[in-house]
Amino acid sequence: MQETIFLITVFDKCEPDPRWGYDLGDRRSVGWRPTFEMAEEAVKTNMCDIWEYCYDYACIEELDHSLYPWAKERWFYKYNRKTDKYDEIDEPFILKDRGPIGGVG
Repeated sequence: MQETIFLITVFDKCEPDPRWGYDLGDRRSVGWRPTFEMAEEAVKTNMCDIWEYCYDYACIEELDHSLYPWAKERWFYKYNRKTDKYDEIDEPFILKDRGPIGGVG
C-alpha cells in the first residue's frame, strides 16, 4: 500500500497579509505523484503547463494517506519565465510553521 503521496500545488503570489499572515492568491492542487522524484520532475519541467500563465509558485507536500493530512515535508519552487521551468527556492519565511498549502482535506 502507498504510504505517502506527493501533492503538487501552484499559487500565484506569496505575500504577507495582516489578517491571515500570508496571501497566496489563487491556488490550485494540480495533482500528485507516488514519489518525490516524479513530483519534482513534473514541477521543475512545468509538465502540462502547470504555470498556466499565472502560477509563479509551486509547492510539493509529502502527505500520509489519511483524512486531513498535515505535510511531513515540503519543497517550494518559483517559476522562471526565461527557462519556462520552476527553480527550487527556500521555504518563504511567511509560510514557515503554517498549515497545508494544498487542497486535500
